[in-house]
Amino acid sequence: MIDYREYDGERKVAKKRSEAFFEVVKSKYKYLLLLGVLFTMAAAPSITFRYLTVVHEIEVNEAVAAGAMTAADRLLEVNALQNLYYAVSIALVILLALVTAGAAKVIKIFAWKEPTPFRDNLGEGIKENILFFGICFIINNFLLWANNFVRNSNPEFSFWYYLPTAGWYLIALPVSMWFCASTAVYRDKFFKTLGVSAKLCAMTLPLTIGAEMLLIWPLALLLIPVAWVQLAVPFVYTLLYLPAGLLAWAYITNSVFDKYVNAVSFPDLVNKGLY
Repeated sequence: MIDYREYDGERKVAKKRSEAFFEVVKSKYKYLLLLGVLFTMAAAPSITFRYLTVVHEIEVNEAVAAGAMTAADRLLEVNALQNLYYAVSIALVILLALVTAGAAKVIKIFAWKEPTPFRDNLGEGIKENILFFGICFIINNFLLWANNFVRNSNPEFSFWYYLPTAGWYLIALPVSMWFCASTAVYRDKFFKTLGVSAKLCAMTLPLTIGAEMLLIWPLALLLIPVAWVQLAVPFVYTLLYLPAGLLAWAYITNSVFDKYVNAVSFPDLVNKGLY
């Protein structure tokens, strides 16, 4: 008998994920820009409110420097202002969660190279992911609020000033990134998804922290104490950088999923979109 496998031609080789990433950016840049517009529109109320908060805080600091306000009054004013910001942000982050939930589905389809319509993916992604994404975003908002309270309670830059912020960047944010990535790919219960996400985060911590820094480094420009920077940087970030950053994160997480999850439970997803 003849083994026809000899005549199947050359065996297809999976592309590198970096190559696939740039290929998708090149072919889908219009859709990535559209996602950026949606992210910017969703984040605009939060960005604007934060800008007004920062501007008022600058004015308060100038009043203290001019002797028109005491340091104690400044602390009360700034604390009240920041508490108002985080309270209002509870509602504002839902807008961002909505777009991120839809974008997660779109970006997953881009990475997998499935030819389904952009609008359908966006709507389906919102329906599928919004509950988990919304809870995740609200929890992180409360964590940041708590961090801010601890920092304001330790203004002398002690160990307790830095610990909450370091904990959020090293634990809460990386686990949240894995949680959103897992939610976009797999359908499971909330706490099981959270447990798997925490485990994957711990198993790949150096890679995860590196990806986190890649995703958020432009926001370090917000440390520049200039009012217009506080407004311009977030708008440019959400419009241009964030969609490409989330696509890169999708390729990174797909690689880890292939190694630790798909190879065992979902072999049909291994190297999906790379051939």
